[in-house]
Amino acid sequence: MNQGRRYVPVAPDKPAPPAQRNLFDVPSPGNVGNVFEVRPSDVAGGTLQAFGTPVRVLDVRGPDRMGGTIDVSLQQETILDVGNSPPDESKVPIEGPLVGIVEFAAGAGLASFEFDIPSPVSFPGKVVVADFDAGFSYLRDLPRSLRNNGILLQLPAASLRVYVRNDARVPYIIGADAAGTPVAINPLGLTQPAKVRVHATYGQRPVQSSLTRSYPICFFTHVLNDPDSTMPVGPHSLIRIGIPAYAKRVFFPRTPRDTTALSVSIQMNQLNQASRDPYLIPAYSDGPIELQPFDTLLSISTPDANPPIDIMQVVFELGI
Repeated sequence: MNQGRRYVPVAPDKPAPPAQRNLFDVPSPGNVGNVFEVRPSDVAGGTLQAFGTPVRVLDVRGPDRMGGTIDVSLQQETILDVGNSPPDESKVPIEGPLVGIVEFAAGAGLASFEFDIPSPVSFPGKVVVADFDAGFSYLRDLPRSLRNNGILLQLPAASLRVYVRNDARVPYIIGADAAGTPVAINPLGLTQPAKVRVHATYGQRPVQSSLTRSYPICFFTHVLNDPDSTMPVGPHSLIRIGIPAYAKRVFFPRTPRDTTALSVSIQMNQLNQASRDPYLIPAYSDGPIELQPFDTLLSISTPDANPPIDIMQVVFELGI
């Protein structure tokens, strides 16, 4: 009697998964495009705790051989509804301001920098048309659109992480009113989360976006005991501020602009303590001053006859 073995069919081997061809072949869920809420800090005041906690909004990783030029889109969309009318010129309720932080790398090398995420711009909505000499005004309706704004980055990398921080509770550089109370960058003290939409993919763009990193100095309203007002920059003031990575020029927007001037000295790196001769930013001018890679510190002062500067920022344009 034949007692041979019973035949058991053997399942064919599962085909091996296809080899990853680029950084976006097998991304983690939601990792190359998603929507996030970025909350400000719960702490207000003049300490580092007033800065928001960075939220990671993008994480693209892969082997070095798959590195390439990666395009990143970051867009802020307002959550607060301002209606279909022109915004208040003095105080527009905008969440933020938001600061982006990028880390891009290949191999053991890693570079990083901070940049501004532009606040949402007002959609056209209703437009005021007025002629004061003729004594008439009226409203003109325009199509309403999504109120947003954003930036496009283009970076060479095999891995890339992007974070967003909500700095609504951070004080101005001159961060106190007459009573010494810190005043937040967002003078309305908004604590709502900001809405950020992000995505990334490979790409090549002939023109890079203009990236900035802004530092608000003061916000003075001329209203007695206004809790949303800082002290102005007066005569004999001195402000020293470090120059961020990749900065190539700096601007000084301020109010009033037609009657105020600035004197700006630039200190070079620590191996050479020399300073470049002071630059004069005259009335009616925001600058810019061209920066060199070895520049490390700005010293900003006001001439003796200068009237007070009520509103001022230092805006660095990044060369990246």
